[in-house]
Amino acid sequence: SLTISSDSRWLATGSSDNTACLWDLKAVNPAAASIKLTGHKDQVYAVAIGPDDRWLATASRDKTARLWDAATGEPRGEPLIHNELVYDVSFSPDGETLATASSDGTARLWDTVTRQSRDKPLIKHDALTAVSFSQHRPRPALSTSLRMTTLPSNGTPISASRASSSSMYSRADVS
Repeated sequence: SLTISSDSRWLATGSSDNTACLWDLKAVNPAAASIKLTGHKDQVYAVAIGPDDRWLATASRDKTARLWDAATGEPRGEPLIHNELVYDVSFSPDGETLATASSDGTARLWDTVTRQSRDKPLIKHDALTAVSFSQHRPRPALSTSLRMTTLPSNGTPISASRASSSSMYSRADVS
């Protein structure tokens, strides 16, 4: 997995060696200026850089997601725990929420400051392999091929999916 920061300075990568890495693309030698993030106990499947480029999130086969300080590579608190491997992570546009998708069939929303789950898992079905926040929809939305769950009233639109097709629902579609 890889992603580039909004200012195009940093490239973040996840690896099968249980690490993530931040590469300084503005450095003369990006490899020498890289920051290695260690702490996962298994393969890192996904990386995401927060909208202000200060934080990095990782998703791992070790059943956790982690938040990291992008400037230092230090973990930001304890891991965020799922019951099965975590396939994907995504920051909300304001950076205050992190969404995770797991093979335990749940998508969760986490407060990036307290690192606490914002509510019950959003869905519980087959393995979820991707999650993302919408930049354009005014109401919360969750995409899944199985069923839709009401999102928190103060939530930002997100989508989560399995490998199969998905459908979009908005808050107005649910009671």
